[in-house]
Formats: sequence, structure tokens, C-alpha cells
Amino acid sequence: MRTTRIVSKVSVCLIFVICSFSANAQRSLTKAIDFDRDGKADPVVYRGRDHRWYILKSGGGNFTLHINENYNIVNASFAPGDYDGDSKGDICIWKDSDATFYCLLSSTGALITKQLGDTTDEPVSRDYDGDGITDFAVVHSQDGSKIWKIIQSKTNTQITTQFGIATDCTVPGDYDGDGKFDIAVIRQDNNNGLTTFHILRSSSGYWVVNWGVTDDLAVPGDYDGDGKTDLAIVRDYDGYFYWYILKSTDSGLLLQQVGGGRFRDYPVQNDYDGDGTTDIAVWRPSTGIWYIRKSQNGEFMYYYWGVLKDFPLAGTDVH
Repeated sequence: MRTTRIVSKVSVCLIFVICSFSANAQRSLTKAIDFDRDGKADPVVYRGRDHRWYILKSGGGNFTLHINENYNIVNASFAPGDYDGDSKGDICIWKDSDATFYCLLSSTGALITKQLGDTTDEPVSRDYDGDGITDFAVVHSQDGSKIWKIIQSKTNTQITTQFGIATDCTVPGDYDGDGKFDIAVIRQDNNNGLTTFHILRSSSGYWVVNWGVTDDLAVPGDYDGDGKTDLAIVRDYDGYFYWYILKSTDSGLLLQQVGGGRFRDYPVQNDYDGDGTTDIAVWRPSTGIWYIRKSQNGEFMYYYWGVLKDFPLAGTDVH
């Protein structure tokens, strides 16, 4: 596997946003896949044929291949997060065979397990109580509704909330910027072709907004750096990805074309340059190239990391 990095200048439309908020939402997501604690998301792929994780560390200017012990992802889901609060990502999966999280803590190397939910549930671990530690969480569909079960790390108590209908897709994020992730779903209406975000904000209540159309992909992130998760979707039009982002700073539209379905790209948005703002990014499995549009200056950064049939860990936050 090559570990070459290329940085080149590309003429793009650049939108500068200056704000004084802390980027809590994006930093929390970045920590989940930052394995060297440098404040930057690391390119990570999982290779099913050898059940290994390949992590390209960005810190120190050196590229390092780090192979953790085998974690078979068959009949399991990825659940990245910072479960020990050391600001480094922990390798974690949720196995639906026993409804249990299996996490390797970066601070000690210890394997911990946490049983939560039922075998048909979906893992949605995020920092819901705002203490800087990822909370174990799952969503259960029952009687046409979605039931969220969250174990708050601050108190080690479980809270249960009914929100959404069974056919919704989960899109948790910190949409109000209070440092706590909010319970949220997107709902596609096949009758009118529209997509609606339904958000239960932890500090400012229920919020509903139309954004996107049927078959769009939701790609939540803080693209304007104000500490709030923005409503964002990717639309595959004529084989190319168009990113439609509703900025929370001014309700303006940020539109970018990066990647495309014709290349079978994976959206892998995260903060790869360490400025606290989400970078638009895709990973191309046919070549193993990561295409990252840096939010700092609009330049593109390229990594060669991964091979065909790998899965990029950052893709877990695409819905």
C-alpha cells in the first residue's frame, strides 16, 4: 500500500466564514477517527479479506501503517468514537449477533464490551451529554417508531427517547451548537420527492426543515465552522456528486462538485486539515485515492490509501 501524499492547487470557488464559536460538533466527530491526537481526521479503511484496520496517521508529517488486532466485521457495524475521553479514536464495532459493542480503548489497549439494544438495532454512538466522551447508543424500530437508547457516559445511566418513524434514517448531530449531539432523522416522501430533516435539539426544541430530495445522501458536518452541524446532502447528478450545504451561520447555500457516482466514490467528509471545520471529501475505491477539499483555502489534498473492496471508516457518517 502506498503512503504518498500530494498537495496541489485547484481553482475553486472559496467561501470564507469568520466566526467566534468553538467547533464542538466537528471536533467530536474528528476525535472518533483521529488516532494520533493531532486534531486531524486520519484516513482509515477496513479490509474484510484479512479483517484488519489500516490507519494512516497524519501527525508529525510521517505516514504510518497501524494494524490493530483482527476485528471481523461480518454481521457487525462500525461504531467509531472516543469512548475513553483521551481525544483519540477507539476501534469499535457493534455486533448484531449479540447486540454488543466491542471497543479497543486507545488509552490502555483494553477490550471493553457493552451490551445494548436488540440484534436488529442500529448503532448511533455520539457524545449526547456533552462531556467529551462518546456515549454508547442504538436505535430500535418498534411498532412503526424509532426508539433511541443512549447510555450517558457522564452518569452511566440509560435514557430512552421515541423519535422518528421506522422508515426514517438517523442523522445525529449538534444542530444547536451546545456541545451535545441531538437526536435527528431524515424522512423521504416518495409522493412529493422531498426529504425532511426532523431534529430534537437538546437546547432549543423540535425543528423541521425540508432539505434535499429522494435518493440524496445525508452528509452531516460543520462546514462553516460555527460549532453547529449543518444540513447537508450529496446528490448524484449525471454521474457527479453535488454537495448542497445549508450553512447555519447565515442560512446561505454552499454548493460544491466533488466526486461522483460514476467513479463509485464514497463521501468521507470530516476535518482533515485540523481547523475545526468539515472538509468535503470522497474516497475512490478503484484507485484508493482520497480527494479532500480543504476548508482552510479551497485547495485539494490527495492521499493514496486503501484498495478495492476496502471500506472507509469516515463513510459511517453518511446516511
